[in-house]
Amino acid sequence: MTDHTTPNPTPTPTLRVASASHLDHGLSDEQLAWLLARAEEHLLLYQAYTDDPPPPVLTLTLTLPESLGTVPCGLHGPAMGDAPLLEGDVTYAKRGQRGGQSRLCARPPQQVRKVSLIAGEHDGHRWVLYTAFGGPIAPREPFDLDETVPCPACPRSRGWVGTMDMPMPGRQPQPCPACKGSTTIPNPEHVESKEFWVAHALSA
Repeated sequence: MTDHTTPNPTPTPTLRVASASHLDHGLSDEQLAWLLARAEEHLLLYQAYTDDPPPPVLTLTLTLPESLGTVPCGLHGPAMGDAPLLEGDVTYAKRGQRGGQSRLCARPPQQVRKVSLIAGEHDGHRWVLYTAFGGPIAPREPFDLDETVPCPACPRSRGWVGTMDMPMPGRQPQPCPACKGSTTIPNPEHVESKEFWVAHALSA
């Protein structure tokens, strides 16, 4: 990242709320307006003091001022200061249109001042609010992620045969040392998700 002593005059696109924004997580209009304003300030400062392009997705977790009260958070587990939730503490059920069963517990949502925001490109606009909710940003649930991804070190995963795979006199073809010839490796996001959700659950 390149820092400058004077701001870059190029304007930053405004973070906007669209019809696709998920606003069903219990934030009041005043809380959402405060969070959007802080996110806009973050984007302005990023563009003003660096020539680097912004990340494709903006994620922020901030603490609401006491004057704005609290918001509900349905996450339970170590990320919220709780003990890990064991299998005997949870049930599994599908939530809405999601592609798998979520880990749920019979605990009510907690009231918190920590709020998170996720925004990015949508429908031709650079910065659109995807969602805002109470609590920290948790990994996507395991069923939302592929278990494996193409091996970045393997020539075969990129659709061509490298010299290490070609037979040569007196030498057998050598498989990729990273994936052992399978062309895929475990998806790090999926591994992180499983490790997180084995100890956490959502309010039923």
